[in-house]
Amino acid sequence: MIKTSSAATSGEPLSASEKSEAVISGLEAEKILEQLQQAEKLNREILRSVKFIKHYFAWQSVMSAIKYSLLAAVIILGVVSWRSIVDYTSQAIGNSLVGVSVPGGTIFK
Repeated sequence: MIKTSSAATSGEPLSASEKSEAVISGLEAEKILEQLQQAEKLNREILRSVKFIKHYFAWQSVMSAIKYSLLAAVIILGVVSWRSIVDYTSQAIGNSLVGVSVPGGTIFK
């Protein structure tokens, strides 16, 4: 275990007895180093996972923007060409139903 004294935190030089208390034994240092290496491996795996998720959400945002742009374009084109669609449909219905009466007394001509 790492021990620190108040002299070490205040910036004053350590005495010989304080230095021996602050030194970590070799076995403890190896354990700490091993734990740090395991933590580093785990952090790298987490980083890879997070990068994958970030890329996934970025592409999802791009595809959503494209989808909504296409939807808006179709709606705008429909609104702009509504009159021609109605005229074309009425002509198509009128040509196929010449002389047929419908309820309401109107005749397609």
